[in-house]
Amino acid sequence: MGPTGSGLIVFTPPDGKLVLMDSESRKLEVAGAKSAYLPAWTTDGKRIAYLEKSGRKKFLLRVVDVTLPAK
Repeated sequence: MGPTGSGLIVFTPPDGKLVLMDSESRKLEVAGAKSAYLPAWTTDGKRIAYLEKSGRKKFLLRVVDVTLPAK
């Protein structure tokens, strides 16, 4: 679940992209994210942390800022 009241979720489809989806099923890919695994919101709801596969049995921790549109 995304930040309280936002109605957002973040997930990774099989192609490894990082995708935000709102409560109306609109989707937005996070630019630059690839080979993403295990996305999670930071506690302040302003960023998403995820693992990016960088080689055989190697992963990097990535954090991206998320600017939510005004309602």
